[in-house]
Amino acid sequence: MVYFTLKKDIILSAVIDFFKSPNFRRAASDAPSMVGTAGLEQVLGKFLDGKTFADLAIQLSVTSVSLKTGEEVVISEGEVMKAVLATIAIPGVFPTRGDDILAPYQTSRFLALGTQLGRY
Repeated sequence: MVYFTLKKDIILSAVIDFFKSPNFRRAASDAPSMVGTAGLEQVLGKFLDGKTFADLAIQLSVTSVSLKTGEEVVISEGEVMKAVLATIAIPGVFPTRGDDILAPYQTSRFLALGTQLGRY
């Protein structure tokens, strides 16, 4: 396994820079939504593109809600970027993802927050 680590000040600086001039543009391929994640993907891509959960130095799980079943889904494998985008997808606000890989992980409710993970 290859683990990658980043200094938190590098990530924090990138996030602060993003919010100084936020870019919520939509990509042509986005599902209908008020805002897009193209700018956010550009910033996060510097750190997460091509990374899987297996690459992370610290075990991570994120939660979302399946659009198909309405059930909470814990995501702890696969591509980190896709999982992060699945956790913030809000139909009509932030674009959902239509590819089959993400379909079970797309958020279907605004406050679909996982509280059980903190116990693991």
